[in-house]
Amino acid sequence: MNYAHLISVNVNDGSSVGMTWLPEMPLELHTSLQLGRATPEEFPEGQALLIRKLAKGKVPEVIGMSTGPFVLAPILREFLETHEPGVHRFFPVRILTEKPENGTTEHGLHWLLLPPPPVDCLDFEGTVFRYDAQGKPWSRRRDDNWCWGGGVPSDPDEPCAFHGDKVQGRHVWRYTTGIMRGRFMSRYACSMEFWRFYRAHRMLGWASGKICTVE
Repeated sequence: MNYAHLISVNVNDGSSVGMTWLPEMPLELHTSLQLGRATPEEFPEGQALLIRKLAKGKVPEVIGMSTGPFVLAPILREFLETHEPGVHRFFPVRILTEKPENGTTEHGLHWLLLPPPPVDCLDFEGTVFRYDAQGKPWSRRRDDNWCWGGGVPSDPDEPCAFHGDKVQGRHVWRYTTGIMRGRFMSRYACSMEFWRFYRAHRMLGWASGKICTVE
């Protein structure tokens, strides 16, 4: 049996940081990034991210807010480009700290992972779903409602499954969890291999909230 980890920002490992884009990112670009549509031409050369209050005394390997987009350390970009060549797109981001850490406020380049297209990969027969505010779970039904689907419960005892043919060979992907105003809502997942690599290097920033079977 194969498995996948559902991943999100870790609020318990001391990696949460205050951050500011330098220069300030225009709303149009921020929206384009969240939708995974930004191009290298749109992304400013020399874009920096200013970080405040590093609780662990080091820059986290994953930096982001809520469900993304995420800025990744070079080691994670290297993993993804080695194991999923040509799949992901990255934009360079200079990492700065408000106060010197290890004698410097300059911490090299991290890489903004452009959100990959959501994959409609959840096995509806093998997954228990939350209900949204209208009492509807995520389903393959398509109708005129502007919003439906409450996503996957975080309870590890509630079953969750992905279709193996949809995620085969993937290591970090987004899976669809519902629709709002005609747009897919999504969350991030990763392969067992990626998660083992992440944990083996004691990285900070992501947490595995639930494990799903891949069949």
